[in-house]
Amino acid sequence: MTTSRRPTIIDVAREAGVSKPTVSLVLQNSIAGRPSQEFGRNAAKAMQRDHPGVNAAVCFNDLVAMGMLSGFHERGWRVGIDFLIVGFDDIEHAAHTYPSLTSVHCDIAGIGAAAARTVLEWVENGTAPMQETRMPVSLSIRQSSGIAHSGVAANRGD
Repeated sequence: MTTSRRPTIIDVAREAGVSKPTVSLVLQNSIAGRPSQEFGRNAAKAMQRDHPGVNAAVCFNDLVAMGMLSGFHERGWRVGIDFLIVGFDDIEHAAHTYPSLTSVHCDIAGIGAAAARTVLEWVENGTAPMQETRMPVSLSIRQSSGIAHSGVAANRGD
């Protein structure tokens, strides 16, 4: 998870009534690697070994989250029940994993269009781009976050 995402995740967890977020903030500092499925699989094993009290992770991307699904399954943990996982990017495969992966959905096409407009405005009119631009995201809630297992009605996004 990037440092810019961390404060928002902690705020949202607190708003939901989690006094000490169980989101894995130790992961990015304790395990280095490419944001890949292999990294996620190895991270799941390391989480169980080194941080057995942690019961949830917000991953850098869906590939890492999918690797964690595999890693926890290999170790006998039930994702969505024993350990909760949220990915980022909401790639097509997120809805088709087992359990299906909760993921932060980004409008990639909208981001690309906004970037193109910004560059054109800069080149054609000399309007310098803003230092930082944030785009809206939404949460596609699926089984890996435990919501679907609990019977809570939600916009599942799949």
